Amino acid sequence: LAAATKEWFNLEFEGPDHHTLEDTVKGVKFFVNLTLDIAHFNMHRSDVWLEGVVRHLKLVAENLNTEVREMGVRALSGLVSDSFAEAHEELQVMSPGEREEKEGRLRATKRRLLSAYGIMYEGDFKDAKVAVLESLKGTLRSLAAELDDGYPIVLKLLKSIADEGDSDMLHHAFPCLDQLCEPDVIRKVPAQVLSLLSDCCTNFARQEADPVVSQKAAKTMGVIMEFVLVNKHVLAQDFSRLGLPDGAAEVEKVWVALLETIGSLATEQRHQVRSTAIPSLFGAISRGNETFGDESILHTSTQVLLPVLQRLQMGLGAELKAYLQSAPQTSPARGGRRVEASNPQIEGWRASLTEAFKGCLDALFSVRVLGLAGEGGAAVFEGFLYAFEGCLVGGGDRVALAVTTSLKDVSIQRLLEKKLPKSVWCGMWESMDRAVGEACLERTIAPQTLWDIVKVFSATMPPARKASLLESSNVTCLMTLVDRLVTAGTPDPTAVGPTKFQVAALNELKSIAGSFSSLASDKESELWKSYLYVLLGHLPGDLNGFSWSADLDLPLQKGRVFQKGLVKVISETVAASFQQAPAAVQAEEAGGVVGMLLAAMSSQQLQEHGAWGPVAECAVQVACSGFPLLSQHGSG
Repeated sequence: LAAATKEWFNLEFEGPDHHTLEDTVKGVKFFVNLTLDIAHFNMHRSDVWLEGVVRHLKLVAENLNTEVREMGVRALSGLVSDSFAEAHEELQVMSPGEREEKEGRLRATKRRLLSAYGIMYEGDFKDAKVAVLESLKGTLRSLAAELDDGYPIVLKLLKSIADEGDSDMLHHAFPCLDQLCEPDVIRKVPAQVLSLLSDCCTNFARQEADPVVSQKAAKTMGVIMEFVLVNKHVLAQDFSRLGLPDGAAEVEKVWVALLETIGSLATEQRHQVRSTAIPSLFGAISRGNETFGDESILHTSTQVLLPVLQRLQMGLGAELKAYLQSAPQTSPARGGRRVEASNPQIEGWRASLTEAFKGCLDALFSVRVLGLAGEGGAAVFEGFLYAFEGCLVGGGDRVALAVTTSLKDVSIQRLLEKKLPKSVWCGMWESMDRAVGEACLERTIAPQTLWDIVKVFSATMPPARKASLLESSNVTCLMTLVDRLVTAGTPDPTAVGPTKFQVAALNELKSIAGSFSSLASDKESELWKSYLYVLLGHLPGDLNGFSWSADLDLPLQKGRVFQKGLVKVISETVAASFQQAPAAVQAEEAGGVVGMLLAAMSSQQLQEHGAWGPVAECAVQVACSGFPLLSQHGSG
């Protein structure tokens, strides 16, 4: 038959005197049908004829005539569907013993038939390749649940197409993969094939020829993960039947591998892929955290969640760097706060980072994961808070405010439930202090945004007090945070008055000082001392001569801005606050406060800018209130 078909192909080129093209098509069709008849009536001996028939149909599918090529592919499709249907009917009438013997042979036949698609796809004509994929799609639509151990053969073909990166072929191949993930089909996929299915889907997601297919593939990964989560007990039994000692452990391995895969897609260069993968990743984690073991949760946190945040921050940083390097020298982007540079790609990275941070937050601050904080989970929260600092310093204003608001909301919820560990609570404040300090020094966040961030975060204090977690160190940290806003104004030392942010920050500091007794009554004196010296740190002068100067950390001193107007307001605030402080604080700290004021009066900066008088007046008022020998004489 193959030889006869070749003869008919040759007749096509012998000219119209012998045979027309229509005659040739009819002749080829006749021999193809004969071939299929022989195959159909000898289905039980497919191992004998299958290779020859497929080779014959491939010859037809490589003909120069479009109609003939289509005929070859259509014949293969009919052969496969007829073979599957007949095998199914044959099994229905067999006894259990006969069926078991027959099934092994039928599975081998199915493998050979499915391999034929790969052989037929190797041709040179694109329309034939498309026809092969359409035929495969039709076969999978009707017979996907009966592939048995033929799944790897189909997945190997689809994966190779994804690797080729031909957009036309991808468009036709992906529906075949999607068909395997339909609910009624994926339930019959062997457990050991799930990793192959995931790998194939990943290749479709990572190819760069067709972004629409990439996005669809990322979404399909979510379907696979949902299937594993819902059917984990059934899959565990499947693994056990394969002879594995712990089926449940095997399912967890598959689950973690799926998370790692979709985690890599969540940091893809293309925003369309990230925007699909991120919700799938964190949706799966939020449901899986309550069902899988502690070891898997900690592994997922350290190997998936935190790396996702890290890679997104790196992606944003690289995009910012590339944008600034390509911007003209006269561009506004080259001046001011560079982290606020923007284009669609940068905004896409920022949106992904914000969404991923919230997803990590919800996953890590679940009651169960927080319960692991003292059992090997400390590193997880250290890594998360480090990522939080990175978002504040390098993400830009909107990202910084968004992640702070998200952290505040979840923290308040856990504080009200009394489920937030003390180590995590204190770590949050330390991270905030470091990040805001760096942001003030590097001027990476606008003053208004800094103000909003501090106000948002301070809202966690009342519920922390109810949860018995509030300590004096937290209050001191809050004062430091607010005080940093005083340095966020203009650096012009000759400014007449403080900026609105500096005034607002000083008023907030006074408000905090007024609530010391209610926030931490047993540490009220300690808080008053910290408050006074935080204020005094804004005055010029050498701090090294005072024992309490060590209470002011280096970044806090480094960012100081000395302005005539600000020095006046600071002096007035110190004088008024010292008189409101408890008597014990006045008696103990008067010498240190006056010493700092005298050092400021002696500084060159203060003398040059003409703000000596307010500081001198403050020194006299503090001395009259705190020195016993002077206070005995009264205000006169």
